This record gives sequence, C-alpha cells and structure tokens, in this order.
Amino acid sequence: MAEFYLDHDVSVHLAPALAVLGHTIRMARSLGLERAGDQQHLLVAAGQGWILVSHNRKDFRLLHAAWRDWSQAWGVHPIHAGILIIPHGSPADSARLLHEFVLAHTPPLSNELYSFQTSTGWAHSP
Repeated sequence: MAEFYLDHDVSVHLAPALAVLGHTIRMARSLGLERAGDQQHLLVAAGQGWILVSHNRKDFRLLHAAWRDWSQAWGVHPIHAGILIIPHGSPADSARLLHEFVLAHTPPLSNELYSFQTSTGWAHSP
C-alpha cells in the first residue's frame, strides 16, 4: 500500500482510517512539524518518498509548479512521491478517496499532483 505524509492541516483522525486500509502514515504533528511551512512539508515528504496529503490546493499547486520548473531549469531531477489534495470532510470519506485513488493509479505518482473536487472528482495538475 501507499506511504502517506499528512501535513498539519489534515485531521489527525485520518491517520487511523488510512492505517486500517493498510497504508503507512506519517503526520506533520508527530514529527514536530505542525508549524512548518508548506515548502518544508514538501521537502520532508520528498526526502522520504512519502505521498503528501493536504487540503491546501492553492499553495501546493504553486510549489509543485515551481518544483518542476526549477528542476528542469537547473538540470536536476529531484523527485517527490506525489501530492494529493483532498477537500475537508469526514476521515472515513477522505480515507476512502485516497485508498481508491491509490488502487486506481498503479504507475508511480512521482512529481505529479492530483486534487479532488466533489463536483468533478480527481483532476491532474500539470
């Protein structure tokens, strides 16, 4: 199953709901990163190969675009394990969304960002 990193905005109640489904969970709070900026969350998740989960669509879309553009401009190939943006909702619903997404996406999510919107479902962000 997947290894997820839940940033400081994500409910602590999501972790056990994902763990029951067989996923490995790391939380910003348990790593002492509850006050870290979004860029730090991305660096930590990328450094460990964890899929980052957040509610913060706007900031992570910007960070993801910068990550890809700067990597290309600098001729380096740093990889993050993927970013998944989910809406606020019940932990059970969020766990189901993430679990179903991972099961449906067998290729690695490396350097990819997907966000879920209730009205349209999962969308890939270039």
